[in-house]
Amino acid sequence: MADFLVDIYDRQTVAQKYELDTFIELSATRVVNGAGALSVVVPGDIDIKTFDVISISRSGAQIGLYFVTSIERRYAQGEDVTAVSAIHVNGVLDRLIYPADDTQNGRTGAADTLAAYYVSQAIGQGFYGRLTVASASGTAGTVIIDASYRKISDVLSEIVAAAGTNGETLVWDFSENGTTATFRVALNFTGADLTKTRTITTMSGATQFSISTDASSQITRCYAGGSGFETRTVGSYVDVVTESAAVFSYSSAFVTIPFTDVTTYLSALAENEVERTRPKTVVSVEVEETDDLTVGVDVRQGDLVTVAVSGIETPALVKAMEFTKRAGEERARLHLEATL
Repeated sequence: MADFLVDIYDRQTVAQKYELDTFIELSATRVVNGAGALSVVVPGDIDIKTFDVISISRSGAQIGLYFVTSIERRYAQGEDVTAVSAIHVNGVLDRLIYPADDTQNGRTGAADTLAAYYVSQAIGQGFYGRLTVASASGTAGTVIIDASYRKISDVLSEIVAAAGTNGETLVWDFSENGTTATFRVALNFTGADLTKTRTITTMSGATQFSISTDASSQITRCYAGGSGFETRTVGSYVDVVTESAAVFSYSSAFVTIPFTDVTTYLSALAENEVERTRPKTVVSVEVEETDDLTVGVDVRQGDLVTVAVSGIETPALVKAMEFTKRAGEERARLHLEATL
């Protein structure tokens, strides 16, 4: 197993305070398209404050950058400890909004470009310049979004879902470099393409896998209503092929689109909603660390690998890394996902 290095930094100056070399237990997650978390329990009391910064590394590779959200000193059954909880820097997007009205009829553009734009606007001049945004390639398909005064993580979830209706997988993440981090968004993966060099099978670390198709939320016809008060414009879309394919596939839904009364926009967004709920086959794989695979060093969140399970061989995104260490025992694993 690789050694953990836990560094604590001051919340204002971000100067290193000390290395945390003694702890009772530690658990950390690192994910794409969301915020991972860190929990560490240490004996006695320590010099730490809310919003102090914690960096986790393994074998010289930085695993994650987190900010402290809660500290609890507790005494029970003869044990005096301090428990610290922290959120990965991806979590700042749960704490920020897009601080303006968006354009009339929503903002139209490439999904990756819009994601980078909204994050950049939300970060603004904050965070002492330690959080930056990389330019997107603009190669993703076109989506329509209204982000007016909405939480940025919700806006990104909507953009990712809209990209999915275009048959695309959009991935975002803050990549760390010491005590700074850069927001990156791209199609399929934000890390390294390891599909030609790393194949995961049940013989090479894959301990669990599932292949699932879920049609429980599928709709076949959607009506999208605009923002009108006395008279409301409604657009619609019907998937006749799916409705004709099975007796009980017929289903309908209504969505409100507050930023437009243009029928063509409403019909297009109704179609997007039908496409968003279309069932997909998802391959999920859990991979334990092995002698040939050090999690966070050889493979990490945002990378693209090949999985070969149950006769299926396909590229899969590393969606998350998970680490635990307690009572001298350490565990590290990857969570992979592929949509067929």
